[in-house]
Amino acid sequence: MLQHATPPRGERMRCYCRDCQSYAHHLGVADRVLDSHGGTALFETTSGGLQITQGQEYLAALRLSPKGPIRWYASCCHTPIANTMANPGLPFLALMGACWQGDTQALGAERVAVFGKDAHGERSQIQAHDKIPMSAMLRVARRLLRARLRGEHRRSALFDDRGQPCCHVRTLTREERQAARALCA
Repeated sequence: MLQHATPPRGERMRCYCRDCQSYAHHLGVADRVLDSHGGTALFETTSGGLQITQGQEYLAALRLSPKGPIRWYASCCHTPIANTMANPGLPFLALMGACWQGDTQALGAERVAVFGKDAHGERSQIQAHDKIPMSAMLRVARRLLRARLRGEHRRSALFDDRGQPCCHVRTLTREERQAARALCA
């Protein structure tokens, strides 16, 4: 559950990048996570508002590469939950649309779509930037700075008090990563 999930605390976006697509394919949930163009719905916010109220024992994490973000999911059903940085000092959290429940109107309208160059199908059917626009990066940076000043980096449902992930984080092998990427085409 995410507390205070409202537009001032974050923003809805859609990501078409090959990493988000590879993640969904690796978990075997692409058909229920990705839209018809390969996009993933996200709510970009900060980690301090996330609370896991049940199912902590099913929390699992992986990285597509040794330096990539940590991608959290439920091991019981492979539902993607969130993406974070490996360092909890940056309290970034991208909550995955696959785990949204109930009325999503409180999350506001989708503000930006990114990495459209990796989208499937006719590009004219989507309005997406090829990269993350500077305006979106500035909004994220402002949100992260405010969260850091509030001490949110010290209270995360996904990291312990020492800043370590609360479960083992597995990094995909090169072969696993290539197999998942091959399904993106």
